[in-house]
Amino acid sequence: MTQNSGKGAAFIGGGAAIGTGVSATVGGMGLVGGFGGVAIGMAPVAAAGAVVGTAVATIFTATIVKCLPGMS
Repeated sequence: MTQNSGKGAAFIGGGAAIGTGVSATVGGMGLVGGFGGVAIGMAPVAAAGAVVGTAVATIFTATIVKCLPGMS
């Protein structure tokens, strides 16, 4: 994994940045249910973006790098 760690870090950082941007653009998000309501700040949305970035990096590695070795 060391040869792809830079690409993975870029995807994770990009996902976190996109999550932060979405939180800043949308603003006051929250969840409302039978339990009441709870606000969702920027940190959880950025963390969700990092998780999505990790998933995209894994899919990228699995498809492009493993299936098409010349494309990496």
